[in-house]
Amino acid sequence: MWDIGWQFCFLSYFMMGYKLRQWGKSRKNNKIALLLIAAGFAVNAILAYINYLRGLKGLPIDVIQYYKNPISYMPLAPIEVIASCLIFAGFSVLDIKKDYSELAGYTFLIYLFHMGVWDVFCKVVGEKLIGNLVVEGVSTVLLSASVFFISLLMSYVYRRMHLKIKRQFD
Repeated sequence: MWDIGWQFCFLSYFMMGYKLRQWGKSRKNNKIALLLIAAGFAVNAILAYINYLRGLKGLPIDVIQYYKNPISYMPLAPIEVIASCLIFAGFSVLDIKKDYSELAGYTFLIYLFHMGVWDVFCKVVGEKLIGNLVVEGVSTVLLSASVFFISLLMSYVYRRMHLKIKRQFD
């Protein structure tokens, strides 16, 4: 369930992201970037597979068990934090020629909206895609892209409405 209080637990990701961004500014290298990103995704893929196997063995996959499990797929688990940092470090050293700076203003809103969007997707698609090993890879990419773009759209609409309301009171 989406909870604004739970979202504040992840502010450390933003602080670490700031440090990684500073680190990556002077190290632009697309080959290193792709290696870091691939390593982060590989860690996530391995964690997803381990947890899938845990489910097949009948081991509990509820949230409380994730916190007790050192090999966890939860967002605040140490291995997941390392994977996230690898991916972010990769993107920070990626040398991008096109200007996407306007997107930076939407990142926090996207971050706040994405879990709500994800929850809706889970309710709608249920077990058809999520947790099905046959389509897990494809569904992960499709769902991740869909969640991102819908969250971006919601952020854009929210910002437009906020500016419109703000102008009325100025």
